Amino acid sequence: MTWLLTGEGEMRVQVPVTPDISASPYARRWEKIMALVEGIEDEEERSAFLDELFARARQTAELAELRQAVKTLTATLKKTA
Repeated sequence: MTWLLTGEGEMRVQVPVTPDISASPYARRWEKIMALVEGIEDEEERSAFLDELFARARQTAELAELRQAVKTLTATLKKTA
């Protein structure tokens, strides 16, 4: 979002492909989520669930990025006013 609004920074956020969840403070939750997903026997249902989970996570990350961009732009405008 910052790149889109200001032309600065990375056009796309680089996301690690295989994060080490064992170092995460949420490691137990991740393990439980993985077990729940693996417990879904129907492949289409599992895929739909993962698609929905991924879309929600991406939406939340984009919203946080947009909020940060607005905050940065607001601060910049206050400095120049």
